[in-house]
Amino acid sequence: MNWYPLRRLLPLKGAAWDVFSQLKRNDFFPGAHVYGVARSRSVKRLIIGIGQAHPVLSGRISVWQRREIAACQYWILQCCRRLHEETGVRAFGQEGLSRDRQSPVMMRLQEEILVAIRHQLEQTGSDKAFLRQAGKRWTRALRTSDASNVAEQALSLHALTLLQALYPSVGLFALEEMSVHHSVATRINVLEIEITRAQSTPAWKTAMAKEGRRLTKDEYAAMKKYNALVQQWNKVLASPERDTALWQNVELHAKGAPDGIAAVFVLGEGHREHFLDLVRHRAPTDVLFVWVTPAPLLFWQRVRWTGFAIFGLGLLIVAGLLLRHAL
Repeated sequence: MNWYPLRRLLPLKGAAWDVFSQLKRNDFFPGAHVYGVARSRSVKRLIIGIGQAHPVLSGRISVWQRREIAACQYWILQCCRRLHEETGVRAFGQEGLSRDRQSPVMMRLQEEILVAIRHQLEQTGSDKAFLRQAGKRWTRALRTSDASNVAEQALSLHALTLLQALYPSVGLFALEEMSVHHSVATRINVLEIEITRAQSTPAWKTAMAKEGRRLTKDEYAAMKKYNALVQQWNKVLASPERDTALWQNVELHAKGAPDGIAAVFVLGEGHREHFLDLVRHRAPTDVLFVWVTPAPLLFWQRVRWTGFAIFGLGLLIVAGLLLRHAL
């Protein structure tokens, strides 16, 4: 953890530290990695950010990515459920939800949507099974390119949606600033159109069928253009302008909160590094901020790195055998 500069000499103290220590002792974040920022030794208010892998509204999703998202959302659901039941947290910050001056402090999804989700939950029998099935419905919707159906299925594949369906007392507070969110959304929409257009070209489809091997000049150019668009999309999504507005709204929600847990929000894991750096410079001195990376994200990261290591080892063995044969 990255606490205040003299953390090795003087331990933290205050209501926020006491609450956080109790959460850790009671295993509120099982298997997770926790990052912490505190600008002073005495901290009163605790702000918790939970990283997530979340569904998108366009693109191609592998089976492994779908499973990672479902597992991550289930972990977040269990964590937020305990925070609500055992510590009394009633409002959770939602990524993608924007506000203006006239917006209510706490919002909920339409009751018709929540009733439908409760009905589906009763049919599946468990939260985990519901999220797995929601993931399958979402990936099927992505293949049909039906925007309204994709949005509906993506909404059901979200921990905070299920939490609202399970608890009438739970609501959301907006993380996004409407003006900034509109600007970012406009740029993202333009890029998504360009990405869809790039995916529809014969050269890109052929390159995907070849799995990136033995590409022609046109196929290589199509893949290069597509990858550049995806990188630009990710850069816009995690723009410093947006992260600054996100933190300002978290601060606004936590302002005037009593000692203890002042705010809990869920945000894409890709925001972690810049968000922690932002908080180091902007957080009030009485705030303890922790970012929690859920256990499923750590698991799938290890799976990917293990796969890369095995693949690399295989290449080395093949290269060694070929070299030995050549000599």
